[in-house]
Amino acid sequence: MISESTKRYNKEYRLKHKDQLNEYSRQYLNSHRDENKDRCRKWYLNNKQSAAQKNKLYRVLNKDKIKQYLNENSSRILFLQRQRNHKKKKMVMFHYSNGNMCCANCGDDIYEKLTIDHIDGGGIKHRKITGLGSGLYRWLVKNNYPEGFQVLCIECNWLKGRVSTERYVEITHKSYIFPTPRSLLAI
Repeated sequence: MISESTKRYNKEYRLKHKDQLNEYSRQYLNSHRDENKDRCRKWYLNNKQSAAQKNKLYRVLNKDKIKQYLNENSSRILFLQRQRNHKKKKMVMFHYSNGNMCCANCGDDIYEKLTIDHIDGGGIKHRKITGLGSGLYRWLVKNNYPEGFQVLCIECNWLKGRVSTERYVEITHKSYIFPTPRSLLAI
């Protein structure tokens, strides 16, 4: 057991050398970043329920503090969220396009135009589960990339949802396998 005089000395020492101790801690954590992440991840996996309870209690007790932080850092939080969503979308597109990052139908490789398509339909019902926006990408990663999805460009995906299967195959076959030059259309 530590004596009261030792506790008092340690407290005074920490207050007196606060900046030096903080700098040492920062350097140590930076040089042992991976080890620290692994240790924290292991602890979290072994203590999910108690971590959730602590987080919930903290949120209840510090509503004003959290609200203030969110207001002061909203642009930074939004930027980080967009980065995470972009990363998830890239992972999903890479997986479902077998590393090609292009439309399964027409071969369009403009990343911003690529979307995930439900091969057998049912996207509207599935959207009720996953939500709009990046919810689908999060769901796909969380569920370990289930079968039944493909990468299509926005045009092919839109067309697939609006016309019959036979007409879709006919249109896309004519448009992309035997493209008609614009100069011939003007004649």
